[in-house]
Amino acid sequence: MKSREIILGRIKNNKPQETASLPNMMFPARKSSSEEFINSVKLVGGKVVYGQDIPELREWMHERFGDYKKVCSEEKWFTKNLAAEKMIHPANSQELSELDVAIINGLVGVAENGAIWIECQNHRVLPFIAQHLILTLKEENIVPTMHEAYDKLQERQQPGFGCFISGPSKTADIEQSLVYGAHGPISLTVIFTHQNG
Repeated sequence: MKSREIILGRIKNNKPQETASLPNMMFPARKSSSEEFINSVKLVGGKVVYGQDIPELREWMHERFGDYKKVCSEEKWFTKNLAAEKMIHPANSQELSELDVAIINGLVGVAENGAIWIECQNHRVLPFIAQHLILTLKEENIVPTMHEAYDKLQERQQPGFGCFISGPSKTADIEQSLVYGAHGPISLTVIFTHQNG
């Protein structure tokens, strides 16, 4: 008998006893707060901008990021007044090198930690490779806790890649000094919108 079969046989014969199913954890419900979410985003190094209307958002975008050369956006209405040559529509992830700004639609915001759930169907690298990351989020999609965020996401049942983003990339491993942009975006801006795009 081979060593592999001996090992697998011993594992099979020494399985631990089955335990009872995990308890159904119930957490007390609490109200979601935009103010708590904003404070959490600031605490992790991000910024929050209120977008009252589309022209105002476009003007803000132009003033803040108009000088950058490469912008990739899921929110076409938001970047309409940027020069067309700035916008890139990559066929593959390699074309995202040296990307200045990525604009992605956030689906769920979490008040307790400022995290935002995003889904990137085409280019998983997009939220991590840009120098500056902008996430748009409808204010009504803020939930109080991560538990409620996962409950909300289970309703979607959307296949593909998704993750929570909380703040810009940062590390304090180097001489105990906080550095932004070490492994990803230097800045994160969350824009509250009331638009459907």
